[in-house]
Amino acid sequence: SSDAKRASAENVGASMKSLWFKLKYRDSILCGEKTDTYRLSTQLKVGDACFCSVGPRAPFAKVRIVAVEEIQRHACSENKKAELEDLYGKKAESLQRIVFELIG
Repeated sequence: SSDAKRASAENVGASMKSLWFKLKYRDSILCGEKTDTYRLSTQLKVGDACFCSVGPRAPFAKVRIVAVEEIQRHACSENKKAELEDLYGKKAESLQRIVFELIG
């Protein structure tokens, strides 16, 4: 029936959340070396499962969110400050640190 098709389409539309990464981070995520990411904001919550991908490409990993915390850039190490400034500029003082574990 059309109702069943619509429900099926809605389930596909309600697909798992995703985190996009630069290609340079893929291997370190897959080997478990990289277990966090910093974002300006997030809708992810502890316990959420999400896919990791490089841009709009097919996912390369599945992770579970284990922590989401607000971080002040000035409290980060010098290396991390420089990395965050390259990504977000100096305006980003408050960021969300998303910690994840590889589950697939």
